Amino acid sequence: MKKLFAPVMVVLVVAVLVAAGGCAGVGQSGPVATDAVSIETSSFSPPAIVVKVGDTVTWTNRDSRVHNVTGDGFDSGTIYPNATFTHVFESSGEAAYYDRYLPSLTGKVSVQ
Repeated sequence: MKKLFAPVMVVLVVAVLVAAGGCAGVGQSGPVATDAVSIETSSFSPPAIVVKVGDTVTWTNRDSRVHNVTGDGFDSGTIYPNATFTHVFESSGEAAYYDRYLPSLTGKVSVQ
């Protein structure tokens, strides 16, 4: 009986955190309306955003390593820790992007 207690408690704690929204990114559905993206712990946060035509999006590297933001028609070059990159989205559509240094790191901007 004792061997089952710890795994059951872990499952219950995770379930409570997810239900309460306590785990970043878990349970999020769809893009977030914002014009700011943080790069932290080798991830884009939020990974998907919604902006309006003409909006400027700012990516801030809050990680300890260099990153990059590359999409169709834009490339940040190297973004050093604590530095930013901005891009103006001038037409509607979806712009997928990734980090050239960490290609599995991806994000998306939906422009309305």
